[in-house]
Amino acid sequence: MSEQRYAGVYVNNLEFHGGAILSLKDNSIVVLVGPNNSGKSLSLKEIERLIESGPCDTKSIKSLTIQRVGDDGLLAKTVAPYRSKKDGYFYWGDSEYHHTSLRDVENGWKQDAQKLGPLTGVFVSLLNTETRLADSNPVQAFDSIKLRSGSHPIHGLYSDSDKEVEVSGLFRQFFGLDLVIHRSPGRTIPLYVGIRPTLEGSETVTSRTYLDKVEELETLETQGDGFRSFTSIVLRVWTGSHSVLLVDEPEAFLHPPQARAVGEIISSGSDYQKQVFISTHSNDVIQGLLSKFPDRVSVVRLDRSGEYCRATYLSNERIAELWKDPILRYSNVLNGLFHNQVVVTEADGDCRFYEALADAQSITGKSTFYTYAGGKDRIAVIVRALTALHVPVRAVVDIDIFASDNALKGIIEASGRDWEEYRRAVSNIRTVIQSKKSWLLGAGFKDRVQAILAEIRDNEIVPKEKLTALSVIMREASPWDAIKDAGINAVPSGDPAKQLTNLLGSLRRADVFVVPVGQMERFCKSIGGHGPQWVGEVLKRDLVNDEELKEARSFVSDLVLFNDLDEKISVSVWSKQKRLLLSPKEVSIQSFNMAIKTIGNLARTAFFTVLIIYYGFQLLDYIVTLASKK
Repeated sequence: MSEQRYAGVYVNNLEFHGGAILSLKDNSIVVLVGPNNSGKSLSLKEIERLIESGPCDTKSIKSLTIQRVGDDGLLAKTVAPYRSKKDGYFYWGDSEYHHTSLRDVENGWKQDAQKLGPLTGVFVSLLNTETRLADSNPVQAFDSIKLRSGSHPIHGLYSDSDKEVEVSGLFRQFFGLDLVIHRSPGRTIPLYVGIRPTLEGSETVTSRTYLDKVEELETLETQGDGFRSFTSIVLRVWTGSHSVLLVDEPEAFLHPPQARAVGEIISSGSDYQKQVFISTHSNDVIQGLLSKFPDRVSVVRLDRSGEYCRATYLSNERIAELWKDPILRYSNVLNGLFHNQVVVTEADGDCRFYEALADAQSITGKSTFYTYAGGKDRIAVIVRALTALHVPVRAVVDIDIFASDNALKGIIEASGRDWEEYRRAVSNIRTVIQSKKSWLLGAGFKDRVQAILAEIRDNEIVPKEKLTALSVIMREASPWDAIKDAGINAVPSGDPAKQLTNLLGSLRRADVFVVPVGQMERFCKSIGGHGPQWVGEVLKRDLVNDEELKEARSFVSDLVLFNDLDEKISVSVWSKQKRLLLSPKEVSIQSFNMAIKTIGNLARTAFFTVLIIYYGFQLLDYIVTLASKK
């Protein structure tokens, strides 16, 4: 990191009502994600309010601590743009009454109070969509009586031509256009967009002839919202003295490549002593942030839970570790952060089929994101990453998942569960399947193969249908290929079938859904082919009413709606998260607190039950007495 250029205020520790506690550095980037209405934008506003006013009533951020960095000299440099040339006072905001003397500023800076008061606007900048669009308007020039707008990023470009060229280079990289400052002695400083004019002869950037060429370009405020929003974020990150940036939905108005570019620009601003908090719904923004300096990035997933926002935290060290895996780096998996649950399948075709069936049935409820891992052995990577951020994940696997322990064990443990609870049952089912010796008798195998070979002439290319027939026979020779074709019906009835049924039920409760017909393609046997080819054909069917797809519809309905999701979040996923993130001591404390709470609830219930019984008998006695008198 470069030498400190301005005084700064940074968030040291940040605690959410949901329990997550973050320890932050001066250049940390904190990304707030989660479903709609989970409290992301609210969190940004509460961070600003807590920095300004100290402890107050909040719904998402429980508390924070701040640290001041910089001596009197850096402080004076930082607040200089707010100082009036007329009376020497510092003016905060638009009010004539919000002003402070230099001595008061310095005294307030030296105090270790956990609030900034009127200095908040100097060090903290909240960038919502309205602010970003307003940033593109021409700003007040330096020759005004009160320089209360002197901290605007455009002033930074005006004062530093090298910085102007550097920032302009970023725009040329992504838009093919330059940002050009108009350095006239006027009352405002406008920004122009286009190809930067060249200086000719003795021209300077303030020459009238050069300014005439600049004025032939288009002004920034006349550009589209995407360009203006992009400009604001770049200017705020790469210029100015604000040490804490709160950016709400930076992807607004931007196409996906531009959203990724914004993430890259924010992340690469590592030499500018800025701490950035971002609320986003965009996988592209996250991908951009992680592509440059993943070790700066932490992710907090928010989820609305009654009155407060529940938070789950993934540290920058953990993020950097996960980002090394190609399946997270080059896929859309992170989109799952913005949904209530994720379904992950082995292959792209499976993902398309199950999502299409869910859409066709208009299955309502929680928002579900569908993705694929590229093989059963890779599913655990996705499950582990999303479970760590409190995202419920359901894995869909073919029945040959039982062929070995590795893939299934990885999925179970990635979700925070104990593999030993399932190991013996899986081993028993594997033994049942592999011990069935009569899948294909040798004599029958040879007869069928020889019959096909006899129909093939030596001087002709082997017909495709003959190869297919041979492939079918070969699959029957393997117990695992055979069970993928026949599904659970291939398991002998009696105890083996009962054991398998119990195991499938246990796995569903662990969010692992084994395809009961063996594999996806067996849901519709009348269509040949495999993978994308099969999916392409089956999607032409009437997915809602086709009788052959009845079992598939039932499976997908269970997949999306199995159990009550709210209950799963509050119990199952809560348990996973605590195992993954809490120490044994913390788990014990949580368990003790839950036990005390449960005992208290039972005691209250018992107390009121006794009262009801007591007064019930009193009332009954009173009624009997009245009746006897009559």
